[in-house]
Amino acid sequence: TGADAPTLFLESAEANSQDECTLMMNADGNDGSIIKMLQDDNEKLRLVGNSNQYVMWSNALKFQNLSGTVFGAWNSDGNFGVGAQTNVHKFQVQDGDLGIVTNNANDATAKTLVFTRSRSNTDGTAVVVQDDDILGNIEFKGAEDSDSWASGAKIFARVNGTPGDGDMPTELVFATSADNSEAPAEHLSIDATGAVKIG
Repeated sequence: TGADAPTLFLESAEANSQDECTLMMNADGNDGSIIKMLQDDNEKLRLVGNSNQYVMWSNALKFQNLSGTVFGAWNSDGNFGVGAQTNVHKFQVQDGDLGIVTNNANDATAKTLVFTRSRSNTDGTAVVVQDDDILGNIEFKGAEDSDSWASGAKIFARVNGTPGDGDMPTELVFATSADNSEAPAEHLSIDATGAVKIG
């Protein structure tokens, strides 16, 4: 549409089954991008950019190749995974490294991983945190049986005093789980004054 002499043609074709419809861009007889709509519980829509990779939507938005290897999936619960189909976290990297590439510049700066904490129940609204509030947490887990994961260690930042404007006293805590336990206990901390506590 919109051209007097189009060189690309839009084709609509029904498959042998009435449960599938394909729209294909065709330039000079060479197959191009494809939009495929399916009446299938496992797949509703497929967008094919080339012969090797496509995007599929059903109960999740999946990025995969034609052999079925999934590169990423956005589930109906809002969780997004790279290299995974079943995501239990808001952002999950499966069987790969998560990297933060710092800015390439001739200076001393770098990018930052930020944990932001507020006492407000409304997203984006700041309400002052209180003493002993956890500001951020890194947790290490391992499989303890065939269907559950146990916590082995934690590193977290905790408010260590009374916060106020321009004032956020904080301690950094290291905790590990003992044998026959899956509840990390605090063993080392650096408090707001810089004092190191062990034990």
